Parts: sequence; C-alpha cells; structure tokens
Amino acid sequence: MFKSSKSIIKITMLGLIINLSLSVLKMLGGHVGYSQAVFADGIHSLSDTVTDIVILIGVKFWSKPPDFCHLYGHKRIETFITAFIGFILGLVSLRLIYMLLCLFFKLILLILSPFMLL
Repeated sequence: MFKSSKSIIKITMLGLIINLSLSVLKMLGGHVGYSQAVFADGIHSLSDTVTDIVILIGVKFWSKPPDFCHLYGHKRIETFITAFIGFILGLVSLRLIYMLLCLFFKLILLILSPFMLL
C-alpha cells in the first residue's frame, strides 16, 4: 500500500469517528429539542459516515499496483466510488425532502382542521 493510501486511511478513519459522534449527538439533540433541522443534519452526518466507510473499502482497491488485466492500475475505481457516494447522498436528500413534505402537510391539516368542521 502506498504512503498516500495510508494517509487517506488515517484521515478517513478520523473523519469516520468525528462524523459518527456528530451524527449521534445531532440526532439525539434534534429528537430531544424537537428540531427537525438538527435531526436532519444528524442524518446528513450519518450519510457522511457511510461515505467514509465506502472510501475505506475503495482505497484498498484503487491503491493496488498495475497488473496484467489492469495495465494502468486500479485508479478508475475512484470514479465509481465517487458516483456511489453521490448516489447515497441523493437518496438521503430525497428521504429528507419526503420527511419535510410529510411534516408540512401534517401542519397544513392541523391548521385547516378547525375550518373543516364548519
């Protein structure tokens, strides 16, 4: 494994620990404080944790030296890992939008419910 790969693993592990701690604290704080924004930020930090894990898996592959089947090395897997991370973040954002819309429509129904009795 190359020296740069070892530094990537070291930095990503540090980021993983920080993101996991932040996600737990933010989601707990959002739940206790009834704050959807803080809770959503905790989910985003949790998605960062997932992407850190994907990077840790990916670095083992893209740091391999060239071989007979891959004459230019395995660096192209970086592109796949990056696309996968983008896909995960897209799914998280869609889930957060869904949660927001559900909350919004519940609030609208709560506001309009006294008028519906008339």
